[in-house]
Amino acid sequence: MRKRYSIELKKIIMKYKSGDKFAGISIFSSEISDGQMSLGTLEGRENANKFLKKIGSGQPLSHMAQVYSNRIEVVETPGLFEGIDGLVTREKLTLGVKSSDCIPVMIYDPKSSLIGAIHAGREPLTKGILSDSLGQILEKQNIDPGNLLVFLGPHIRVDSYPLRKKSVDELSQTKWFKYLKKIDGKLHFDLTEAAKAELVKTGVLAENMYDCGIDTFKDSRFFSFRRRPETDKVENFLTVVFKNETTDKN
Repeated sequence: MRKRYSIELKKIIMKYKSGDKFAGISIFSSEISDGQMSLGTLEGRENANKFLKKIGSGQPLSHMAQVYSNRIEVVETPGLFEGIDGLVTREKLTLGVKSSDCIPVMIYDPKSSLIGAIHAGREPLTKGILSDSLGQILEKQNIDPGNLLVFLGPHIRVDSYPLRKKSVDELSQTKWFKYLKKIDGKLHFDLTEAAKAELVKTGVLAENMYDCGIDTFKDSRFFSFRRRPETDKVENFLTVVFKNETTDKN
């Protein structure tokens, strides 16, 4: 199952790309069959280690204690980074995002060999993690956003994402209201289109964005908070990006 899905995910990337832009990196998402990836638990860490071994990543993992912020940091070492929701690096590291409906946004600059992993849930998104924080990081790293390649991993889609009245009221007087769509009498949030618009605002070209098209709510291979709201147990899958050894420029 793991091998088949890995190939399937790569085919999705191939479908959207022009030429061989993503040849320098590998992107994988774990499934429920790989176990929960809440890395604050022993079980989660053990599952993550097995998953990384399975996909052939020989590079150590850097990941985040995600707090729904707009903070992105440049990292040079593996391990857990507190209080942030985005990582970028030029080093030989595997960067990981834990999610169960939010968007794992994986970035790659072929020119500098910089990679990144961003947790883009609705809250980080509305706080500017893609439009403001990512733009600042790219500027500091002297990277042209027009050259940046972006992959949107499995996440909840608009058909599956109705909002409660409190959330609708919070968005009603903001620019985010335009991403609300009425479906079957309820207002749903289009997380996908909101993320793409924020990336365009940063300077990313629409043709350099690649969306896997998977809805975590509908696809039973993935954990989904909205599909299991009755449980208090935190269950995440892991999306990772790492540089391929043969094309690494460092």
